[in-house]
Amino acid sequence: MQELVIAYVAAHASQSEALGQLHKYTGIHYAHSRLGTWRNEVRPLPDAVRREMLKVVLPKLIAAHLGCDPDIRSDLYEAIFDVVA
Repeated sequence: MQELVIAYVAAHASQSEALGQLHKYTGIHYAHSRLGTWRNEVRPLPDAVRREMLKVVLPKLIAAHLGCDPDIRSDLYEAIFDVVA
């Protein structure tokens, strides 16, 4: 999960923005230090956080690999999540 946390933060302009999106999705305020504990695998990722991170990261990676527009994220996510879930 370390790479997932790194990729999720990299997909945002800052750690603060990444945490803001996690708050928006989960309704929970996470401290900046929580990203480090997840990245260093000190604590496991909560399911809701993992889902949000996958929702952002997987479509971007697939779009980059296929050479298509990463802004089709929601369509790709729905297709991917149906298979992964």
